[in-house]
Amino acid sequence: MSNIKAYNGLNDRQSRFVDEYLVDSNATQAAIRAGYSEKTANPMAARLLANVSIEREIEAKRKRLQIKTEVKSEQVIQEYARIAFSNTSDYLTYDEDGVYLIPSSKLSKAHTAAIKGIRFKRTSSYDKDGECLKVFDNVELLFHDKIAALAALAKHLGIQGVDKHEIDMNVTDNTRDEFTRRIARLAERQTTESLN
Repeated sequence: MSNIKAYNGLNDRQSRFVDEYLVDSNATQAAIRAGYSEKTANPMAARLLANVSIEREIEAKRKRLQIKTEVKSEQVIQEYARIAFSNTSDYLTYDEDGVYLIPSSKLSKAHTAAIKGIRFKRTSSYDKDGECLKVFDNVELLFHDKIAALAALAKHLGIQGVDKHEIDMNVTDNTRDEFTRRIARLAERQTTESLN
């Protein structure tokens, strides 16, 4: 394997590590895919990420990707927020006769962003003679992972002590308010920076 330095000061494997890291932000797997040994991939990944030239190249490529795709960080944050703060009461109603989905025409884009998919299953009940008594249409809404979205939001907004494995499903109003305030401040700061 060539160890020739590229224009950015990185050798071939380091450059490949940068490209692979940008795929999924998994440093250990990026190191393996870039050609480093599986046995030493974890400590090697930490060393690679600590390398100033690699850090600069990751940031430069991220910025180029943002410009190319026109994706702004506030869009990413808003999408995480839509998932993190989705609530089943936005999607269904219920009474003594059953549970009813709210028509999709009444859902906003913010609501539908939290939906990962829809599962439909038709089942029937029969009597002992094989006569069909009733047909049931079961619809299941599948949502994106709220816990992962909350953890990603917390990490992005710098809220300390919030880890995917530590988040309680019952997010308090205070936590929701704190996220909302930080999202608003970040969006305001980025708008100000883009105007200057």
